[in-house]
Amino acid sequence: MNDSIGKHKEIQATYATETQGSNILSETFTWNSVFEKKNGNLPDGGWLVMSDGPNPKTHAKEFAIFYIDAVKNKLTAYAYNGENNSKSFKNNPFLGSWDNILNVVDDGNKRSIGFSVDVAGINSRTDIGSDWKGVKFDSNVGIWFHAAKNVNATYNANGSLKSFSSTAGWFDSYGDQPLAASTTTVTKEVPEPITGTIAAISALGMGSTLKKRSRKQK
Repeated sequence: MNDSIGKHKEIQATYATETQGSNILSETFTWNSVFEKKNGNLPDGGWLVMSDGPNPKTHAKEFAIFYIDAVKNKLTAYAYNGENNSKSFKNNPFLGSWDNILNVVDDGNKRSIGFSVDVAGINSRTDIGSDWKGVKFDSNVGIWFHAAKNVNATYNANGSLKSFSSTAGWFDSYGDQPLAASTTTVTKEVPEPITGTIAAISALGMGSTLKKRSRKQK
């Protein structure tokens, strides 16, 4: 185990949908991760892939990958290449970018990095492949998360990534054993009922279903 980038303390993630009849009104993905300083280091970004159960690795063009740049407060999304690297942005479909969307809270010894984004447009893409799911989960969750320090990213005019390098650790769900999520469904009584479903997961410390290591990624 190598905590040189900062000790991971907590993960929280939710996937919330609102539907009215057969229409999808919104699909919101929310992520927050908390780190404790280790040897003077705290992460300033990373990359993340979420799935509906399996470890996302090897699942090419099925899930979205988010690049988190807390240095410039930018979030960028691509179709994940399924490989054990951070190079999806080099040759996979660009899904979108967001400025000043990251919520970074730093108290000197701990840092949390989080965001909330509507992923309906990502999930509804039809040009990526027949296996495409994007960002969604229900009762099972797979996580492939590389928290990183020394994030150095450059961008094209349209917000897509030109380059991304860092020193990264990783956390993921173990093999094909998914993490369990809780789900809640709420119906609002309006002229036509709006139904909302929220799937949520919270992981503390180094549970038996999480692994970690640190290595240089370019």
